[in-house]
Amino acid sequence: MARPSAEADLVPTTANLLPAYDSFAELDDVRRMMLGRHARYMPVLADKTLMGVVSFYDVAKAVVDSQDFENRMLKAYIRDWPVDSRDEQPSSPAN
Repeated sequence: MARPSAEADLVPTTANLLPAYDSFAELDDVRRMMLGRHARYMPVLADKTLMGVVSFYDVAKAVVDSQDFENRMLKAYIRDWPVDSRDEQPSSPAN
């Protein structure tokens, strides 16, 4: 069986195109797309212009940073929880 020419490998088809996303895509959508296609890198496109390449590490770091920020905000909210006067324990009378 003859191997196709090297020029044929350069012709884009739907089988060998890299998945790409536009610069306005949500982080979760990018993560799902990368996981679904086992992609380590994805090009970032804006109106068919290559704006850059994002790696799986970049996406994972952004997710961890986002979760860390949310975790800190929740802890601050819980720490600064207002105490209702009805919920306070009665203090012992002074002798």
